[in-house]
Formats: sequence, C-alpha cells, structure tokens
Amino acid sequence: MSILDANFKLVKEVLNRYESLDEIDIYLTHHKYVKGLGEGRCWKLIDDKQVELLENSHIFRQIEKPVPNPNHLTLNVYHGDFLVHEAREWYEKEIMKRQGKPNWEWLNKSKNEYQFGKVTFSQRGKTRGEVFRALIDLYEKSPLAVSVKSLSQMTGVKPYNLRIEISAINKRLKPKIGYFFKGSKRGYYTLEKYIPPTSSK
Repeated sequence: MSILDANFKLVKEVLNRYESLDEIDIYLTHHKYVKGLGEGRCWKLIDDKQVELLENSHIFRQIEKPVPNPNHLTLNVYHGDFLVHEAREWYEKEIMKRQGKPNWEWLNKSKNEYQFGKVTFSQRGKTRGEVFRALIDLYEKSPLAVSVKSLSQMTGVKPYNLRIEISAINKRLKPKIGYFFKGSKRGYYTLEKYIPPTSSK
C-alpha cells in the first residue's frame, strides 16, 4: 500500500467516526502497537512519512514533539489535532481523482439513467428506482458518505427495507460499473470499488 493510499484509508476511517466534530485530538503510531494509547483515539500508521504527508495536506497538526511508543520504544507516537473540515475537502478531492466523478452525471433523472464515465446505468421499479435516485443525489452532495437517516427521510423507506433495496441495486452495479454502495454499522453508505473474488483452485 502506498503512503497516499494509506492516508486515504486513515482519513476515511477517522472521518466516519468523528464527522460531526471540527477537530479531534488524536495519536498516530505504527500498527500492532496501539494498545492503551490515546484512550481509543490512537490510529494506525504504516510509515512515519504518512505524518509528513498529512501535515503537508493541512489535515494533521502536531501539538507536541514525537515520543517513543510505550508499547514499542523504537517506534514514535505522534500527538496532534486532526482537522475535520480540511480532511473532508482533501478526501472528497481524492475520491474525484480515483473515481472519475467529473464524468459522472444524470442523463435522464426521470428515467433513473445515470452516466458512470463511459457506462450508462438505469434502475427501474417504483421504490428501487426512487432509492437509487436518492442515493446518487446524496452521494453527489456528500461523496464521503450517504446517511441512512437522510436516505430514509427522502424516500420514506425504512432503514431495514433500504438495506434490501440497496443490496438489489448493488447486484447490478457491481458487474456493470465496478462500484457498489457499502453499508456501515454507523448508519452510512460509502461508494466503494468492487473487487471480484478470486476463485481458488
């Protein structure tokens, strides 16, 4: 995993947990050595250079000098503020780069026809079509995550039934465009790249 990809994953995980805050006091250190640090606010690094990139991107601001990790003295612990607004902007720009979002747009909203780059996708069905339309509208407003609560309010479909409808939509999205909406236990859906399972011989 590259440093940029590792930061993309880290920023996504922190934002999903602390999206409603302006900034978070957190600790960063290498994986496998996080137990007991930061009272649950310690996040995993794969490389010290991640911190430099986070600071250069104005996402993380150190508030004290690095100190040895008490669980492993050859590794550093970085303590600082994670800036949520800046992180969200950075993350959404990264999503656009990775998913080609500038080429994604509605072709015919009344018919639920959406253009994913070079591929056109349409979703039929009164309820399922409405759920898909709301999913895309909310995704365009907030690429970071689609709120189940907002989705339910827009469509009038209860959260449990939303999972059924989105699961059915994903079955068509995965093979056609290579992406799908992944649910989380925190009440959000994120658009993720679909990697087909490899068959074992």
